[in-house]
Amino acid sequence: MKKISKKFLVEITSKMILDEGIENLSIRKVAKEAGCTSGTLYLYFKNFDHLLLISCFKFLKGYVEEISKINNSFENSEEENIKIWELFCKHAFKNPKIYYFIFFVSSKLFSEVNENSEEYYEIKEYYKLYLEELKNFPNRYYKMILKLDLEERNKFLIQKMAKEKLISYSHVTLLNLNQIFIFKGYLERAKNSSNSIEQERLMRSCMRSLKFSIKSYKNF
Repeated sequence: MKKISKKFLVEITSKMILDEGIENLSIRKVAKEAGCTSGTLYLYFKNFDHLLLISCFKFLKGYVEEISKINNSFENSEEENIKIWELFCKHAFKNPKIYYFIFFVSSKLFSEVNENSEEYYEIKEYYKLYLEELKNFPNRYYKMILKLDLEERNKFLIQKMAKEKLISYSHVTLLNLNQIFIFKGYLERAKNSSNSIEQERLMRSCMRSLKFSIKSYKNF
């Protein structure tokens, strides 16, 4: 008999997401693959979306590894912002449905959860299971990487630009929203396409638009 644990269920679910697609899974399918009942899953996760979210964080691993290899020799925080976006888009557009679920579907589903509660829906919850994935992660990016809200993650970088007087503090929120809307729009188109060449094209277009958004606010 298989030993059921939270980590085991995450491993099973993340593999099924990769093999079958996130949109094709159900709690019964996962339970059957895990060799347990649907009720067993509720011992470890509040609901099926909770299980999906924690399992989807597995697909952030490549991005996190690349962030860990970044040195701190940026000319300024604008260059840093662009580099972080390039790495993020590289991985997001390879798995657009998964990244869209993490940062746009799940964040809306779980927005009413008490901010003081770390029991559910936290990236921290995932890293309690996979602490080794943060072994070489730079301290300067912890505040960013542990946020589920993409606006909060990106705001961390844009505020650094304001501190360096590359943009006005009054434009931090505007630039942040502008970049999030750009990314969301292109990612949504990518998730509706099964053509990898088209997804690559959308990624490049997204990066051009993100770079242009910074230049636009620098002109004010």
